[in-house]
Amino acid sequence: MSDPSKSFPEKEKIARQDATHVIANLQRQRINSQIIASQYLEKNLDLVDMLINGYEQDGDIALTYGAVARECIRHQCVARHVLGSDHMKKFFDYIQLPNFEIASDALSTFKELLTRHKSTVSEFLSKNYDWFFEEYNTRLLESNSYFTRRLAIKLLADMLLDRSNSATMVRYVSSVSNMVILMNLLRENTIAYWRKFVAEYYSPRAKERRCLSLYNNDAWQCDICGSKSGRGFEATFEVLPRLNDIKFGSGVIDELLFLELPREQRFPYVKIFGKQRG
Repeated sequence: MSDPSKSFPEKEKIARQDATHVIANLQRQRINSQIIASQYLEKNLDLVDMLINGYEQDGDIALTYGAVARECIRHQCVARHVLGSDHMKKFFDYIQLPNFEIASDALSTFKELLTRHKSTVSEFLSKNYDWFFEEYNTRLLESNSYFTRRLAIKLLADMLLDRSNSATMVRYVSSVSNMVILMNLLRENTIAYWRKFVAEYYSPRAKERRCLSLYNNDAWQCDICGSKSGRGFEATFEVLPRLNDIKFGSGVIDELLFLELPREQRFPYVKIFGKQRG
């Protein structure tokens, strides 16, 4: 059985996406009630090493390796191998990469490793508590990036509040230095961050316009998407910092802004629609 991922760097973007889907489907194939991909990967863990190291590649290639790596991590033998290797220390570098997409993808893989297989994660945290949380606190919770700090807090909560990690949670919250870090994060002046963010990335003439519409509702005609919407609003440059503070403070993880044609996504009961103008 040859490894399709070895040819990723030579393939075009669409071909890489197709290869990713093929590999993802192979991860779930069963023969005689056995997942053959798990058995194959357990005997060829060097392929897993290659996928994790793929974050050192450029652009879409790194994202492709990351997507395949997360599919492989569904198998406990693969997750155990990565957790027990030096790759875990590398993730703290990958999450700090200047390329936001690759850093975010690495954080997604990092989260998958630390939340999917409960017993394996519990064993890892117990054996590696000292160096892991030293790195986690200094590299993630005290990162210069607001988004990294926010996502690191959420991941920390997911780990420590899991019942299988109760011993690790007690140990973590018993540390005064850990509590100081968390209290400082709670006191962060997020509105100041958003004012700086908007000033740096938005034009003073920028407006963010959104409409939330119920289907078959004839309340009013939206001039953004042409639908008859239930409610809508327009946020000017001055209002955007407060809007972002409220939005991300309420639990939104991230948001993609398209500076081209409006995009629309349908949900069972409402339509959420946004347009960005600069």
